[in-house]
Amino acid sequence: MHIVLVFRRKILGYGFECEEVKLTHELDRIQDRLDRYLLENHIRKKCFSAKLENSGKIFKGFMGFLSEDISDCPGDLEEVEIETGKYLKFGNLPVSDNITSRLVVDKKVRTFLAENNIRTDWVRFSSGKNSYLRIIN
Repeated sequence: MHIVLVFRRKILGYGFECEEVKLTHELDRIQDRLDRYLLENHIRKKCFSAKLENSGKIFKGFMGFLSEDISDCPGDLEEVEIETGKYLKFGNLPVSDNITSRLVVDKKVRTFLAENNIRTDWVRFSSGKNSYLRIIN
């Protein structure tokens, strides 16, 4: 785990809003929708990227691809921006299709945050095999 500077990026994909108990289902549903989109438009499979915000019991999320992975901006995809800022980079997990496992902030990360007096607003995103958690101090 280490702190990195992330510059503004755009993700093209689909957004959602749900309760915590339905999060896995929503992520799977969006991933299926993106898989169909790739197949129908003959786009080679890319690594999924996701952005997730926790506001109480409701999760606002967005799942798709980094805009630089797709040459032309398709009209039926939504767009969201990852803000420039300091992020805690963690994970180095094997690249898998299970985006849910890459968005989980486990006990090891929480301990690291507490020990190093790092505050976060729990906005996080994943790209490739890494996950990032936004730092606010």
